[in-house]
Amino acid sequence: MRILLVGEFATGSLESSYARAFGSLGIEVFYFFLPSSPRFFYPLNELVVRTRILGCLKKSSFDLIMVFKGNELNISTLQLMRQENKKAKIFCFLGDDPFAAENKESISKNVLKAIPYYDCYFIWANELIEPLYKAGAKQVQWLPFGFDATMHHPISLTCVEMSQYACEVVFVGNWDVERQRYLSSIIDFDLAIWGGRYWRSRCQDIRLRRCWRKKELYGEAMAKAFCASKVSLNIFRKQNKNNHNMRTFEAPACAVFVLSERSPGAMQFFEEDKEAVYFSSPEELREKLRFYLNNENKRISIAKAGYQRCLRSGYSYIERAAKILNLLKQY
Repeated sequence: MRILLVGEFATGSLESSYARAFGSLGIEVFYFFLPSSPRFFYPLNELVVRTRILGCLKKSSFDLIMVFKGNELNISTLQLMRQENKKAKIFCFLGDDPFAAENKESISKNVLKAIPYYDCYFIWANELIEPLYKAGAKQVQWLPFGFDATMHHPISLTCVEMSQYACEVVFVGNWDVERQRYLSSIIDFDLAIWGGRYWRSRCQDIRLRRCWRKKELYGEAMAKAFCASKVSLNIFRKQNKNNHNMRTFEAPACAVFVLSERSPGAMQFFEEDKEAVYFSSPEELREKLRFYLNNENKRISIAKAGYQRCLRSGYSYIERAAKILNLLKQY
């Protein structure tokens, strides 16, 4: 079986993890790199991408073309791709909410318009299944996020790495208003924030800006930050409220204690107070944080249970990739 993966393949990206997962399952994997240009370059990129991907399909035949997001793939390009490789099914996985107003800058109009032109649309949130069908999707499958065992796993750190990453509480993620609200409430703890430059330009709490480590972390570097901390915080972006995000699986896969914003989505994967701990307010966050920092045995026990749940329940991208292959076989 031959699969063409279409995406940006940035460090720590979903498409990179799926490439490794498919490869571990014995699938022959090929890559098509989409540009990571700002939105105003999309019209030019569409022409370049169409020429390059059609050239790729003229040279090789595939059983599956798996697109991740696909900002530059317009309807015409998808139709020509299907004509060029008639036997291939074309699937799409979108790691965002295509209908959310806050995603208009990161998701092009092509993504919404192209929904009916994929054989199957994979989405991480159950509540997005019906809207995708209403937008014309032929078939929609729920596919949660997961962890990549090649990157997200327990790590024994060197003394140098411990000095670089060590802290009581770590948060890995970019700035938004809600995250600032929660993190400002625990500024008196030993807090380390790893994320993009918005923590400098948009964060209004000068004390919180001092906790920012001035760097984004991905892959194994992120795993090291988890393993060097006592508590990993997970605070959702607006689109992930009531559901889950990538960090829901990545942190517990490193055998770190997870203190997550409470949501039905996350709690279906990790049992409350046994495999992860949850909070719903800044006050509850402070209370839980103080309690578990002072109760090491309970903290370590929950961290171990969360790690075992990852392994036992098949939360890795290898299991996610196997689901995609099983669906492909049905065709």
